[in-house]
Amino acid sequence: MKSMKNKNNFIKKLISYYLLITLIVTSESVIIAANAEESIEINNIISYNETDQSDASFASKNLITGEETFYNLYNNGTIIDLSEDDEFNEMNSDITEKSDSPYFPEHTTEITSAEDGTIIPFSLIGGDDRNHITNTTTYPYSAVCYIISYWPNGTASEGTAWMYWEDIAITAGHCVYSKDDGGWAEKIEVIPAANGYYSPYGAVNSVTMHTSTKWIEDSNWEYDYGVLELSRDIGNYTGWFGISYTIWSLKGTDVTITGYPGEYHRQMWTMDGEITKSSTRKIYYNAIDTTSGQSGSPIYDDDKYVVGIHAYGEGSYGNSGTRITSSMYDFFHSFRE
Repeated sequence: MKSMKNKNNFIKKLISYYLLITLIVTSESVIIAANAEESIEINNIISYNETDQSDASFASKNLITGEETFYNLYNNGTIIDLSEDDEFNEMNSDITEKSDSPYFPEHTTEITSAEDGTIIPFSLIGGDDRNHITNTTTYPYSAVCYIISYWPNGTASEGTAWMYWEDIAITAGHCVYSKDDGGWAEKIEVIPAANGYYSPYGAVNSVTMHTSTKWIEDSNWEYDYGVLELSRDIGNYTGWFGISYTIWSLKGTDVTITGYPGEYHRQMWTMDGEITKSSTRKIYYNAIDTTSGQSGSPIYDDDKYVVGIHAYGEGSYGNSGTRITSSMYDFFHSFRE
């Protein structure tokens, strides 16, 4: 009888242990599943809330008057520390996507594929797979600009910009301000759709330049972008690109980079590829060839929305550009208002 009782107690304990182990395993599975889901969300959401709001501070140089101005986009021109600005954070925290539309001028032709005879493939030893654009007056190529920046130290450099509005072009920050070359460019000449020494839309000069204070003060490559206000409304003839901001990761997005490599003086080249890594303020593409002179080139999708600005050659994750962030979008958009 006692033996039977001990046996029953043993069975009860065994059942209790089994239920306890099952509960622990189930709980751990739930925790693992929850963590996995959280990890997926974190990997996909890159910049939901930009906590460093000091990137809303900018500087400009008027090339006619020589006046240099520092201002803040969200505070009526006065620079303040926005890192604790609850009103700003509240205003932007729920905005997950923003976009400004491109403009296709009716008098030109739109390129929809690379099979229409306007692009000549060309490959160099070493894997250069860019394509040479021979008809630069077709859209969107008509909205890509060859630029020359003239610096205080007497040097000049070639670069790329792209039309964003009738009298606004966007480029890399180091095309408008360079500490090594003496600071602000003294003159920037903008030639949309340049094709060798043929300038189908003529040339315009930048009358005012803008960039981030973080680029001026620290040469921070995450803020390497610039805005050019032009001397006439040339964008009405060239068309312009749209811009797009999203909180989501851009990894795997198909994009095109079009610009003016320095080794092909004043000739436009382009290449398609995939974004292989994205962070809050940077995007990387290790399969899209770029060289010096393409700084400032638009990184755009099939719908002609720019998601970033090319700025740097090969690094740890490949070639890279400055990603359009929420505050960058607001800054660029302010020139359309």
